[in-house]
Amino acid sequence: MATLEKIRSRAGLLIFTLAFALLCFVVGDFLNNSTSFFRKSQNVVGSVNGEELSREEFESSYQQLAEVSKMQQRGNNDDAIVRAGTWSNFKQKTLINSEAENDGLVVSVKELTDATVGNNPHPILLRSGFFSNQQGMFDKNLVKRVIDDVNRDPNSIADQNQRQQFIERQKSVRNLWLYMENSIKNNLMSEKIGSLLVNAMSTPKAEADFLASLCNKEYDALVARKLYADVNDADVQPTDAELLAYYNKVKNYKFKKEGYRNMDIIIIPIEPSKQDIKEGQDNMDSLRAQLKRTSDEEQLRLLFESASEKNYQYINTYIKPDNYDRAFVDFAKANGAGTVSEVVTDQSQKLYKVAKILDNPVNRPDSVRFSLIALQEADSAASQRRADSVIAALRGGADFAALAAKLSKDTRSASAGGDQGWIQEGYVNLPKFDDKAFGGKKGDLFTVNNGQVAFVVKITDQTAPVKKAKMAILATRIEPSSTTIDSLERLANDFSINSKNSEEFVRNAAEKHLTVRPLHNLTKGQPSTYVLPNSRCLIKWAFEHKQGDVSDVFTDIPEFYIVGTLSEVVEDNDGILPFESVKTEVTEAVIKDKKADKLVAELNGKSLAEIGTVDSAKAVRFSANSIDKFGGETGLVGAIVAGKLNEVSKPVKGNYSVFVFQKITERDSQLPAITKEFLDRNISTSVGSSMMDAIESKGSIEDNSFNFF
Repeated sequence: MATLEKIRSRAGLLIFTLAFALLCFVVGDFLNNSTSFFRKSQNVVGSVNGEELSREEFESSYQQLAEVSKMQQRGNNDDAIVRAGTWSNFKQKTLINSEAENDGLVVSVKELTDATVGNNPHPILLRSGFFSNQQGMFDKNLVKRVIDDVNRDPNSIADQNQRQQFIERQKSVRNLWLYMENSIKNNLMSEKIGSLLVNAMSTPKAEADFLASLCNKEYDALVARKLYADVNDADVQPTDAELLAYYNKVKNYKFKKEGYRNMDIIIIPIEPSKQDIKEGQDNMDSLRAQLKRTSDEEQLRLLFESASEKNYQYINTYIKPDNYDRAFVDFAKANGAGTVSEVVTDQSQKLYKVAKILDNPVNRPDSVRFSLIALQEADSAASQRRADSVIAALRGGADFAALAAKLSKDTRSASAGGDQGWIQEGYVNLPKFDDKAFGGKKGDLFTVNNGQVAFVVKITDQTAPVKKAKMAILATRIEPSSTTIDSLERLANDFSINSKNSEEFVRNAAEKHLTVRPLHNLTKGQPSTYVLPNSRCLIKWAFEHKQGDVSDVFTDIPEFYIVGTLSEVVEDNDGILPFESVKTEVTEAVIKDKKADKLVAELNGKSLAEIGTVDSAKAVRFSANSIDKFGGETGLVGAIVAGKLNEVSKPVKGNYSVFVFQKITERDSQLPAITKEFLDRNISTSVGSSMMDAIESKGSIEDNSFNFF
């Protein structure tokens, strides 16, 4: 009994303890669940109609697009633009697939095959440039060759080095082809949806007839006008109530935009000083002297490897002078072996260049077409003996294509008689190949080898001979020294440290004679400022700081040091810009309306002569978007078409003036009539240009992509 009394006396404490323990359990469970949810949201780039794009899928697709972009551009694209494109591709593909599923549409294997390797190659293939032959024409055999490479078993290549090189190339080729194939499939599906919409839409006959009746006439009119600029702004100043009324009236369509940031930046170019330029010129003069006295090929290679830019290495190949660097075309045409050019300064590439003619110009084919049989035996000598025996058989009348199909280790071309297509000099990296292929004639047979494998080659065709030169170009970069770079970085850092806010930023820039450049309307998901390459870092900084902040020095934008200040922050309200951010635009619009109303009241009932100068508007037609002398005044066009002959009109509000006119002539138009077919074609065009916007507007899209680039 005493124990029960003790428990009862401490019941409050017990209840509190139990309640606290229960609360800890609930809160702990919530935190664990919240953490899992947070981690999940961190791993999701976005979702479209319920389909999520994970970070891992995003990165995989990004790598594929980056590689394809690099191949297409022959250089590195802006990383942020490629990442934004990765999200955009996913969004578009998912929206199209969702719409197609709702409509019961599919792209069949037959359709995809026809658009890739069939008789109707898709424009994506035609425009890509990856499948063009030496003449720049699309070659579907090159498409088949890529697909063969994608599907080829690397183990079919006996030589280990060649196999490893093929595996590396196959990865790039597979990425390219998968991207092309997916792009074509999505495009075909989009075309199907568009076709479905176009077939479901047409211009009603009554509407077509009505529009035709409006457009088959044209009119002349006398026009007088008063410009809005003639009205004093002080006479039509709006009240705050009028401004707000206008804003509320138009905000849902005119100001439906996401929030943005405005920045001011100063740019300090990382450029060589005068001393750097002098030292670079002296160094190039020294290299020119070495190039002039060096004739041994191995020494020339070593000189280029040690001193020249990687894109300007030693090449001992005949090429048409027109295909050389533009700075040396005339030099290559006019000079002989051993001649060295003067040093050329190429500011566009920021290079010093000097050229040496390696051999006298000769006449050789620009391109050759050839077939080969690849032979591999136990060792190099055995491979060469086999090649010699095949040459003997061919000269004895054996069929090249038959032997290629039977003997060649190059399984890709064996079924095509060993045909390799057209090439230019320097394309085949085998000793003495160019001299034999381009120095010989059509029908010649010869052998070359790369050590383990011997090749029997037949020249099957050649283009007409052209004059070619053999020239090597050595180049060094015009670049700032480390001393110059350090000095410029100190200048940028000092500017950043001494500018505490936007006002000091602008004042310090003026004192140091640095130009302040504005960056307007930067949005959160914008991949670049479009003024500067690789400038996503500026946008991310702008959305992570507050108005008036001054940045540290941005050092990751190539060739520049940049310091910025956040001059304005504008947040949207459910996708609509706030009144204060658009007040200037609203004020201008309301003043314009008040000027128009004032002029309408002033001109109402007046004759043309009383208004002022009278001009003529000739051949006004309903379908016209402008009128000679008056510009794009569509309101005036409509009023003239609808007006009565010989009657002075009521005042008409325009873009920059109020007009009064008198229609004086009406006649049949000599221009082609508006037809139902013409209107239906316009519908088809508008579907193509606006379909994706319409699909996206009704889709459910969650976009977190801006966190991932």
